[in-house]
Amino acid sequence: MRGYIFSFLLIAFAIFSADGINISYPSSQYYWVYGSTPNLVMWTSSPSDPAVFNIYLRNNNLPPLATGSGLALANNVATSLGKTNVSVSDTYGGQSNGTGFFIYFSHPTNASNIYATSELFQIMPNGTAPAVYTTPSTPTPTAGTTDSSANKKSAASVGIPLPYKGLALFILLAVTSFILI
Repeated sequence: MRGYIFSFLLIAFAIFSADGINISYPSSQYYWVYGSTPNLVMWTSSPSDPAVFNIYLRNNNLPPLATGSGLALANNVATSLGKTNVSVSDTYGGQSNGTGFFIYFSHPTNASNIYATSELFQIMPNGTAPAVYTTPSTPTPTAGTTDSSANKKSAASVGIPLPYKGLALFILLAVTSFILI
């Protein structure tokens, strides 16, 4: 019995401590362009994330493709790269541009094992000038300030903001300890 509880705690700790892959671009603030135009994809990851993934395109306003997954854009992308370019040269459900698109990263051989999803974004018609990505500015602390709110990030993989992950883990351990007593 204690072996099962230890395994449960180990798995729970792994879930709550993993940050997971986070797709930062595309986002709702930028669009992509249909056709041969290279479109930027950017993400952050941690060393414990899978080494490679596939990138798929879906549209929130349309049903999944007959394959049950999205439109494949790239295969076996190295997670360590942090960015790549892809082209959307095929239509998704007959639609080449519009709103409600998102990308997701998945396991290379199992598209239903999704690692991360992007925000919804728009795809513009072929010939549209590509969106110009600007690097988000990081506030520069001024003398005498100690606010580190700019450095906080959320663990999107489990939907628990970073400051609350410790509390969630504490509650999990407390409940488990109570069960053991």
